[in-house]
Amino acid sequence: MDEKKRTEIADLNLLRSVSELSCSPDGRYLAFVVKETDQKENTYKNNLWLKKEEEELACPLTFSGMGGIFLWQDGKTLLFAAERTKEDEPKKTEEKTCFYRLNVTGGEACRAFEIKKTVEFIRQVKPGLYCLGVREDKNALPESSKEEEREEELDYHVIEEVPAWGNGRGFIAGIRRGLFLFSAGSAEAAGRLSLRGPLREGDADLQDHHAAAVGVFRYPQQLLLAE
Repeated sequence: MDEKKRTEIADLNLLRSVSELSCSPDGRYLAFVVKETDQKENTYKNNLWLKKEEEELACPLTFSGMGGIFLWQDGKTLLFAAERTKEDEPKKTEEKTCFYRLNVTGGEACRAFEIKKTVEFIRQVKPGLYCLGVREDKNALPESSKEEEREEELDYHVIEEVPAWGNGRGFIAGIRRGLFLFSAGSAEAAGRLSLRGPLREGDADLQDHHAAAVGVFRYPQQLLLAE
């Protein structure tokens, strides 16, 4: 009988978890997020995977570690956040999230648009109209501050609330999630955007777009958009 190996703390870094399982509208494809530990950076990496109905094994679609933000636009098209090029990577004091489209039947992912915010989730209200969960840091200096002041700010934390720490996220005191409306429209091809917000329940702007109610909860899967 083989001797059982004792589980060490380091073994936990080898664990991977699966979440955000989402089937394509026609049920032929399954997209999901695989989370794994990045011990060197002391954080977690989320990558998007795809399982096709006719294939036994799933395959990764992203490798940047931020593939947890995605949605199905139709039965064959995925819209997802990724850093696929150097241009996609935000600078030290910059906020930016780049989105790509991929036809899962074949071909390369094409850049869809760029948002000058840190997007934490995205939902489609209707074609060309999206609801975004955007990270807002109430402790940060305004974007109009001098670049050297904003860089210096990265070296310390100002705690004005009860200190709280999120596993893999760092200090979360003063961190909020705002709800924004993003209309790609005709400017989408040029990578420009119209970002309106933050939105609140019963917002007239959403009602103008035939979304009767918006519920804002802590987790993105609990965001309700009632047509």
